[in-house]
Amino acid sequence: MRDEIRRLDIDDPQVGHPDARVRYSSDIWGWFVDGRLIMVWGVIPDTRLSDSAYLWSMFHTTVPSRRLFFLRAREVIATLREHFSRLYGFTDPGSVLMRHLGATLADRPDSGDRYYFEILT
Repeated sequence: MRDEIRRLDIDDPQVGHPDARVRYSSDIWGWFVDGRLIMVWGVIPDTRLSDSAYLWSMFHTTVPSRRLFFLRAREVIATLREHFSRLYGFTDPGSVLMRHLGATLADRPDSGDRYYFEILT
């Protein structure tokens, strides 16, 4: 299994339908396994000069290797921590990944069944 993480352009057809998250993102990346796009994620800074950003993600297919996914997610968060002191967003209540990445989750759902998370550097 060969994988790579690479930056994507907002107009890249692999990103899919450009919703608000994509249009307002300062950076967008894709995780590819054997040439197939698995996941797209990006960050939306609070302001142009802010060191705080909303972190979002979209899965395009199932994750082929949970272990590899956790490793790549750690790499991405480490890179983002070089630019942002605070990352935040919403996740599922049982998100093992977000806890693994050092996120703090809210005690109660904030948006439907999603929980607010925050990663501080």
